Amino acid sequence: MSNRIKLEILTPDGAIFTGEVDEVILPGSAGELGILPGHLPLMTTLKSGQLVGIDGGKRHIFAVHSGFAEILPNEIIVLTEAAEGADAIDLERARVALARAEEAMKSVVGPLGEDDAHVTAAEQHQIALERARARLFVAEDKK
Repeated sequence: MSNRIKLEILTPDGAIFTGEVDEVILPGSAGELGILPGHLPLMTTLKSGQLVGIDGGKRHIFAVHSGFAEILPNEIIVLTEAAEGADAIDLERARVALARAEEAMKSVVGPLGEDDAHVTAAEQHQIALERARARLFVAEDKK
């Protein structure tokens, strides 16, 4: 059994990262997952958040935006709508996007479930808010 994990982060636009790491931390839909070499096979959904690959103390940090992860004993394949490395995120733009998403959430008036369009708008605003938070968290982490 190897003491390394091959990590692949794939988006519709192509591979964002391919390499071997010692440990991976994923933003699972039900909570954060820490994966070490030899992990039992697992399929999980992902929410917007921070994905970290740790390689000898060096952290490869990415904002991922929903998707799936297939976890095998020595390989993790992440399929996500979008992923960005910390260096690709403009911190000020991320702050502005978060503020805009928070304002949009406030603009959704009335109780949820009032009508389908209202729920859809609220869900879309929530997704935008989660993405903005993930991007800002990753961008601030690179400092």
